[in-house]
Amino acid sequence: MKNKILILAGLFFLVVAFLFVRFLVSPNRHGTSEVLIKIYSMQLEQYYSEFNRYPSTSEGLKTLACDELSERSKKKYCVYLSNSDPWGNEIQYLNPGLHNKDKFDVWIKHTDRNGKEYLWANWETE
Repeated sequence: MKNKILILAGLFFLVVAFLFVRFLVSPNRHGTSEVLIKIYSMQLEQYYSEFNRYPSTSEGLKTLACDELSERSKKKYCVYLSNSDPWGNEIQYLNPGLHNKDKFDVWIKHTDRNGKEYLWANWETE
């Protein structure tokens, strides 16, 4: 019962976050990147709670896609987002992580036209 409540709470958060990204933050790519990292981190934790492991690096974030999970899982959680950052590049995933050694690293890195680099990640960045 407790797991069902946690899954429902996670799904509610995911829907709210998706709507937030879609309708309020979309023009702000930097804010969208931060929200995407949080969404994928949360979904990876839910994946772990069901399968007792994180997806391998080769399986990647595509493992969280709805069509992938629905075949293996009776629980109906999945990510309705593409695996692309706001600039159209693939969101990066590594398991085990270099920064989170007993978990995973998920990040978005972007360099603007002036050469300034930006990093959004599930670890502390400068």
